[in-house]
Amino acid sequence: QRSIKFFLRAVHPNKAAITMADFSTLLTALTQPDTNVIRQAEASIKPMLKDPRCVAALLDIVGNPAAQNAGVRQIGAILLRKRISSHYSKFDAGTQAQVKAKLLEILQTESERSVRKGIIGVVGILTKTELATWPELFTFIGQATQHESADAREIGFLLLEEMSEVLGTAMETDEEQCKSMAPQINSLLERGLADNDAKVSAASVRAAGSLLSFLAETPQMDLYFKGLLSGVISVADRLKGVSEDAVGVTLDVLYDLTLSGCSSVMDNIEPVLAWTLSVLTTNDLEINLRDSAALVIAQLCEIRGKTVCKIPNAVHNIMAALYVIIESTPESAAGALFENNPMWLEELQNDDTNTGAAGEDDNFGETSIISCAQGTLDMMAISLPTKVVWPIVMQQTTQRIQSTNVDARKSAIACLGVAAEGCKDEILKGNILDEVVKCTLSAAADPELKVREVACFTLGQLAEHCQPNILRYSSAILPVVFQLLDDRQTTVQVTSCYVLEQFCERLEPKDIRQFLDVLVKKLASMLESSQRRSIQEMSVAALSAVAVASEEEFTPYIAHVQHLLMTLIALPIVGDQESSSTGGIMGQNSLRGRALECMGHIAIAVGKDAFAPYFTPVMTSAAQGLASDDTDLHEFAYALFANLAKVMQADFAPCLPELVPHLLKVVESQEGALELKEAEGAAQAQFSGLDDSDDDDEDGNGAGNYVVNVRTAMLDAKKGAITALGEISRYTGPQFTPYTTQTLTTLCTLLNTDADNNMSYIYSNTMLRSEVAEALSGMIMPAVATLGGDIEWTKGEANPAMTKPPLTPQIQEVSQMCLQALIVILKEDMDSAVVGKSCESMQAILELLGPASLAPVANECLEAVHSLLSGKAPCQESFERALLGEDGNGDGDDDLDDDLDEHESYMVHVMDLVGAMGRILGSSFAQYLPQYLPAICRWGKPSKPAEDRAMTMGILGELAQEIDAASLSPHVESVFYPAIQAGLADEDGNVQRNAAFLTGVTCETLGDAMSPQYMQLLQLLSPMFALPVTVSEDVAPIVDNAAAAVARMITTCPSAVPLEQVLPTFLSVLPLKDDMTENETVYGCLLTLLGSNNAVLAAQKAELLRVFQAAVADENVQENVKAQLSSALASLQ
Repeated sequence: QRSIKFFLRAVHPNKAAITMADFSTLLTALTQPDTNVIRQAEASIKPMLKDPRCVAALLDIVGNPAAQNAGVRQIGAILLRKRISSHYSKFDAGTQAQVKAKLLEILQTESERSVRKGIIGVVGILTKTELATWPELFTFIGQATQHESADAREIGFLLLEEMSEVLGTAMETDEEQCKSMAPQINSLLERGLADNDAKVSAASVRAAGSLLSFLAETPQMDLYFKGLLSGVISVADRLKGVSEDAVGVTLDVLYDLTLSGCSSVMDNIEPVLAWTLSVLTTNDLEINLRDSAALVIAQLCEIRGKTVCKIPNAVHNIMAALYVIIESTPESAAGALFENNPMWLEELQNDDTNTGAAGEDDNFGETSIISCAQGTLDMMAISLPTKVVWPIVMQQTTQRIQSTNVDARKSAIACLGVAAEGCKDEILKGNILDEVVKCTLSAAADPELKVREVACFTLGQLAEHCQPNILRYSSAILPVVFQLLDDRQTTVQVTSCYVLEQFCERLEPKDIRQFLDVLVKKLASMLESSQRRSIQEMSVAALSAVAVASEEEFTPYIAHVQHLLMTLIALPIVGDQESSSTGGIMGQNSLRGRALECMGHIAIAVGKDAFAPYFTPVMTSAAQGLASDDTDLHEFAYALFANLAKVMQADFAPCLPELVPHLLKVVESQEGALELKEAEGAAQAQFSGLDDSDDDDEDGNGAGNYVVNVRTAMLDAKKGAITALGEISRYTGPQFTPYTTQTLTTLCTLLNTDADNNMSYIYSNTMLRSEVAEALSGMIMPAVATLGGDIEWTKGEANPAMTKPPLTPQIQEVSQMCLQALIVILKEDMDSAVVGKSCESMQAILELLGPASLAPVANECLEAVHSLLSGKAPCQESFERALLGEDGNGDGDDDLDDDLDEHESYMVHVMDLVGAMGRILGSSFAQYLPQYLPAICRWGKPSKPAEDRAMTMGILGELAQEIDAASLSPHVESVFYPAIQAGLADEDGNVQRNAAFLTGVTCETLGDAMSPQYMQLLQLLSPMFALPVTVSEDVAPIVDNAAAAVARMITTCPSAVPLEQVLPTFLSVLPLKDDMTENETVYGCLLTLLGSNNAVLAAQKAELLRVFQAAVADENVQENVKAQLSSALASLQ
């Protein structure tokens, strides 16, 4: 008591002491089960806590177990933690030493665990400033961790856990301190992990885990602490049934370490996978732990796929376990469409007739073990080589599909659907898709709802990811889906609409024509008769897809469908406050938005004249949505504006004065908001009214109490606004010109990569930058429209005055602004998707305006593209790529690499841009070939995926077609001819197809100079003519391009082709089945031979008649070609 009084006088010698009795009475009141009493106590104690003397009083209360009960002492510790940081710096050194000594004294003598943990929190706060001046603390921890009492040992490791961030920061920022501190801490943690007492070892796991997570991305992790991980896993495994907290901490650590790429996980990857799989498959554990285990497995597969595949049976064991999880869980496996829509879930839970997803599962909609298993399988299928994953999928599915156990059949079909996206390349090979579709359609007729549900889901996945091949099954799939629409279960009906949406939006009018009437009537009936929001929304979505597919043929149905939709877009808009009090009525807004979206799609389908009567009421409805605070309605409105601008074009212009400023305001808005940090832990959440934040800013401006919160809904709305601006500028013509400069400036601001000065870039994401990149190509269209919209340019001619009509200064200015912004993306952006979209936009601008637009930025553009081809652009040096082993320190090259190159799809757009520059520059591009060709060919190496090899053949063919013989000749022996040989002999059909194209155009460009190689080239092309076109749709394009190559060779140098041997085979594969762009080449060759009275062709008159007659009857053959063939037929008959 004397020391406390001395302490009080030292702080405020002229003030009366805050007595222990004062605090004791008020703290006791805080423990009462009476809200009013607690509020009154808080009001009384709050001013006392602003007085630095409260620290002494609280320490006296907490350290006096004889006078105070545990509850009061615990609250005292909580308040001490909340307030000590604002008072401690005001004490002199002697008083600070007394406070630190008193805290350690309490920890040494306190018997109540809750009070000890509270004081440990106070110690943790002080170590943020006192770590280097508190050697007694480390002495205390060392003694505690070796004490014979388990409670004492636990205190030591609880302190280490509380101090983990402070210790980690000290070791990360001070190398010398790290060298002295790290071995000591490592030794303490190893001792704790070896402790036989469960609570001590659990505390050591949490302490080690907190430190390892903090150090995950630092070199100190692997230098000093990598050996701890195996011990942490071992203890967590032992505690699986004792301390789920230790298991959770371990899983969090594994996730952090995996994401950071540190070697500790890679060195232990086999036991890590085995242990996480054991957690995932332990039914007695909480779902959040099993979900965390699934995330670790998925993350390892994504980042270290090749390493995972090298572990014997690892992939098989994980996937087999996932199948078993789904099979052994009786709940539905078709909840994917419902999981992110709370209103739909509520409907299902209230649906007495539904015995599937909601009817048999009281927790439907919450995180489930089935969704964990499906998510993990999805990531494995996407990330791992398909040649590893697909055979296991087939094996596990085949084992279960005929089972009498309904859940086994459910598991088989569900996993097939989940794997469809990642395994699509394998599914599309040979006859595999046939078997998959048959299997799925059979399951769709299963008597059990669980199986029909997942069959619907799988059909939707196939429709979404197996395009365009899946379309040839429309006559088999659509009737089955029609039947499923009549299923009495809501989940089946909704999922069937999803199938129709995915399937129909990719059909051509001729494909959907026979089903159109029944489809529209059925969906309209469902929309009209059902009161379930889920069925209504998905019916509307399916109608949108049907309209898009049928195009003008949807016009007869517009009156009835629009009548239904006009009712929906007039639904009252429900505000946030109203929706929360009316139980889910907010779904009404979503339905209204979906109907607006459907209106936009119908407009695109039927065209301007048919949609004109509905334009005004639809725009009015959209404007009403913008006046609400529902960002979803805003997003739907922006999508509608984009579509209607495309349809109405100049008639949309009257909306610009009000609409464009609104859209710009949305794009310019800051979507990041500063919000108070949430307190950590339940104890911290208590008595939040007594936090430091309630003081009158005692510590200055409150720095450190705020975090940036990104509002996803606002990002979606901004994306929609950017899309709308891009489409409006693209289609409304000269009327948009007054807004071009401001719009361009606003959009380019989002692309500014000066993160220190541009908050919008910090908080924007890939989605926004990608949308901006696409919109930029539309910004030039208003100026172009002033010239009539069509510009003719000459290959290689860079003078803007030589285009027809000449490029105006405005066009030149706007195009340069757009191109410069896009080039900056190529040179600086870290996201490959944004880079790919930028390449698409650049290509569109350059192909529209020609060489004159490229000339001012040619050097920058060519340099940026060359960096991408060379693999040296920032987006190719990203952190994820380094983890995949391409930095030379990862997994290395092996035969699995071909299928792991999932991040190169953007390179298709890069190659397309190269092709565009070749078309624009022509032979002027030849000066860049010595640098460009090696960079291009690196993507065609045998170790690269087939897609990369195919695009390499394609771009070489485009370049050979655009430059002259003199420019091409120096590179034939070193590049083009070896590429032709390799491509024609490749095992992949798309590579062969593009190599055949390359063969033909190279021969065509070089003329007689290539004739010495004709015989070898014909031998290489020969196997393609023997491919059975009827077996697979993938074969026809190969054969067509082989025929076109031979046609070019004959036309270019007929004397070098043995026509007696070649023509019969050549004619046998005609007419062309797929690649109609080669009609003029192929039939032009035959017409030339016919015109020269070639005797060999005359001997093939019957075959020639068959080919010409078939071509004339083919609706896909161009009219000018048909006219020439018809004339030739008349002379032949």
